[in-house]
Amino acid sequence: MSTGPSKLWVEAMTWAGAQGAHHTKPGLWTGNAGEMDGVSIDVAANTNPEEVDGVPGYGIRLTSKTHLMACIFTPAGGVLGGGAPGDEDRLIAFFERLNLAGGRS
Repeated sequence: MSTGPSKLWVEAMTWAGAQGAHHTKPGLWTGNAGEMDGVSIDVAANTNPEEVDGVPGYGIRLTSKTHLMACIFTPAGGVLGGGAPGDEDRLIAFFERLNLAGGRS
């Protein structure tokens, strides 16, 4: 059992923060992270403690307009729906690469 925040949350929130998501801004921050294996990844980050538009406080929602996928998670973990086996690991690696590249896809 791992301790600490979810690895996917850390990588996705780090990317969103580098793109402008910040706790001083109300509502959800939204952006597109680019494509992962041909799947466009839309990101909604809630950088505040209250739930906003179905995203828990400090949560992230990943969706795609091109594929059936939805993911909502917080530092404690979350759920990935409509994905394929291994998608969580692929998403972690995708955001790690973006963060290493300075936030660009």
